[in-house]
Amino acid sequence: MNEQLCHVTSICFFFFFLFSFSFLIHFIIIFIFIIISSLLLSFLFLPSLLTVVIVIIILILVCLFIYLLIYLFFFFIYLILLIIRLFDELIYLFIYLSIYLFIYLFIIYLFIYLSIYFFVCLFVYLFIYYIILFVYFIFHKYKN
Repeated sequence: MNEQLCHVTSICFFFFFLFSFSFLIHFIIIFIFIIISSLLLSFLFLPSLLTVVIVIIILILVCLFIYLLIYLFFFFIYLILLIIRLFDELIYLFIYLSIYLFIYLFIIYLFIYLSIYFFVCLFVYLFIYYIILFVYFIFHKYKN
């Protein structure tokens, strides 16, 4: 029984650290994408630098919050599995489900989330750009 518990504990901690590492890689990729796309859009549509910085900070905080929730979710599930000392079959089943969820999250965050983010930023920057143009023309009209 003690040997079985040691085996189960090692498997759980291995997958917990695997998920931690994978989420860290996801966050780094999304962080790089946020920085690059924000700078690219800022150079294309010329909003104020403060707007770009605020958008970057908000999106980084949202990403951190999402990853923290996912990280805590897996941590508490692995902790519960270790405390309850479930059978190997249930732990393997959970590991397979975790791998499936990891693949699902990978697809969501790296493809759908990034494309949605890019188009939302594009529309936000276009909106800001047209507001700046509108204000410029209003001031230019009243100035003359």
